Amino acid sequence: MGAPIKDIVQLQAVPHQPHIVVGCSSSGALAVWDTWTRQLLAGLQPPGPEAVAAVAPVDLVAEHARRRAHQRQQAAAAAAAEEDRRQQAAAAEEERRQAEEQGVQVG
Repeated sequence: MGAPIKDIVQLQAVPHQPHIVVGCSSSGALAVWDTWTRQLLAGLQPPGPEAVAAVAPVDLVAEHARRRAHQRQQAAAAAAAEEDRRQQAAAAEEERRQAEEQGVQVG
């Protein structure tokens, strides 16, 4: 596997594994080397301009994320309200049962 980088503009060691180095070129190519074995572990070439068919605007992505977060909050609130209703119904049933037992014992 040949090195995908023709001009190295930055090298960075991987935290907690300093023998693994990531490099990048001015064109955006990336490579991962193991300096102990002197082997290229992985390489990634950036796609050509024709590879990008469409780009979503950042605002559109952010709006989608906001809507998803709002939907999750609404679902969590609905689940909490349902749990409260169940607990209230269980408490009311327990009170009714206790009242019946007391009525049977007294009568």
